[in-house]
Amino acid sequence: YKRQPHRLSLPGVVAPVPLLLLLLLLSEPHLSQADDVSTVNVGIPIGNWTRISLEADAAPPRNAVCLDGSPYAYYLRTPLSGDPTSTSKWVVFMEGGGWCNGDSNCYQRSQTPLGSSKTYGPAVGPTEADVLFSLFPEHVAVYAKYCDGSSWTSDVSDPVQVAPGQVIHYRGRALLDSLLDDLLTRGWSG
Repeated sequence: YKRQPHRLSLPGVVAPVPLLLLLLLLSEPHLSQADDVSTVNVGIPIGNWTRISLEADAAPPRNAVCLDGSPYAYYLRTPLSGDPTSTSKWVVFMEGGGWCNGDSNCYQRSQTPLGSSKTYGPAVGPTEADVLFSLFPEHVAVYAKYCDGSSWTSDVSDPVQVAPGQVIHYRGRALLDSLLDDLLTRGWSG
């Protein structure tokens, strides 16, 4: 991972920005012919998931906050088998959510889990990635929550006033930088 200069500066501007939807950093193949994914319990999180809140990065100068201004948070699971302290193998899943279109629509989104971390629980609930995570029992798993409305690309320095008392933050790139920097401190080799 190498931080690039911020390029997107206006909300709602669509730019051809490559997105990392799924990062698999593997040191060996993860599936054998004997694996049977049909027995995976969909909707039941497997393992010990912990909520990681990046509150320090929410402060200036980074201002890594969700649309509503709440600090970013993601979930981390230690390996299910093998060495539980190992950080040599990782699977990172970036939650989907699509773009909001315009300040009013983004303000509405900021009142939901796709625009705010306020309702994130202490441990991950059922996710769209449960089957994926079950395929990697020897990996540190990351469920990167999505709360910016711009696929991690927005970079507007100041909050945007939508209406009196209604403010939103376009800080997707800062969220991505904070997430990746935090993973690096936990042993991810990027």
